[in-house]
Amino acid sequence: YEADTSRPANTDQWSKDHTLRLTAQIGQKHKLVFATSMQPNCNCFFNLLNPTGGVPWAPEVSAQHRYNPQVNTNMSWRMPATDRLLFETTFAYLTVNQQTKRQATTGLDVMVTDVGTNYRYGSRALNLGTTGSYIYVPRWQAQPGVNVSYITGSHVFKTGMLLRYFHTGEASRNTDPNQINQGRDYTFRNGSPTNVRIWAVPYAWEEDGKDYSFYAQDQWTVSRATLNLGVRYNDASTSLPEVHLAGGFFVGPRVLPEVKNQPHWKNLNPRVGFAHDVGGTGRTAIKASWGRYNDALR
Repeated sequence: YEADTSRPANTDQWSKDHTLRLTAQIGQKHKLVFATSMQPNCNCFFNLLNPTGGVPWAPEVSAQHRYNPQVNTNMSWRMPATDRLLFETTFAYLTVNQQTKRQATTGLDVMVTDVGTNYRYGSRALNLGTTGSYIYVPRWQAQPGVNVSYITGSHVFKTGMLLRYFHTGEASRNTDPNQINQGRDYTFRNGSPTNVRIWAVPYAWEEDGKDYSFYAQDQWTVSRATLNLGVRYNDASTSLPEVHLAGGFFVGPRVLPEVKNQPHWKNLNPRVGFAHDVGGTGRTAIKASWGRYNDALR
C-alpha cells in the first residue's frame, strides 16, 4: 500500500433542517397543531479521525453514513369540554433511514488490515451492521395517544393511553453480495498475507415491536399537604418476521425463521409521592416519592 499524498483526507459532515408548523383554532374549544421536521444529514467520512478498533485507516475504508429521509412529525388535538374536563389526543411519527455507502474512490477492493504497519486500507469489512459494512437500515415509529384530565382547585385526575409501534430493517433492500467487498477481508504482516476472513453476506434483519401503555394518576391537595398517586400498565413485545436473505459469494439463499414475542413483558408499575409545605409560604417543602419504572424497548 502506498498513500496518495497529493489527496489529503478531510472530514465532511453536513445536516439540514426543514420545519413546518401549523396551528388552527376551530371555534372556542378545538385547537389543532401540526408540526413536521425533515432533517437529512451525512457523516460522509464516518470515524475518519476516530477509527473503529483504534487501527488507523485510509479514507476509502471510512464509509458515508447518510440519514435520508429522516422525518419527525407530530399532531395534537386539544378540547376543554368544560372548565374542569380536558380531552387531548396526540400522534407522533418518526422515520430514520440509514444507508452506509462506499466512498467514490473505494470500488470493490478487499479490505486489508496490515498488523505490521497497524493500518487498514482497501474498503470496509468490520462487522455486518451499520458501522462495519455497506447496508441499508430503515426505521420507523408511530405513537398515538389519548389523555383525559379532570381538574378542580384541589384535585387533579388524569388518565390515558399511549400506543407505540416500531419497525427496523428491510431485507429486500440488502441483496448486494458486496455488502462486504468480495465477501472477504485479508490480514497482512508488512505486506505479506497471513489470514483471510470469509463473510456470510448479504445479511440483513427485520424487527417489529409494540408497547401499549395505560395509566391513571391523581393528585390531592389538602391544606399544606399534596398526595400524588399513580399506576401504569405496560404490555411490550418485539418479534422477528421471517426474513429471506439473498445468496452471496460463499453462501446460498437463506431463510431466518419467524420469532414471536421475544421478549414479551407485562408490567404494572405503581407510583406515589408526597409533599408538605412547611411554612405555608411555598419556600420550604418536604418531598418524598417512590415509583417503579421499566426500560423502553428500542
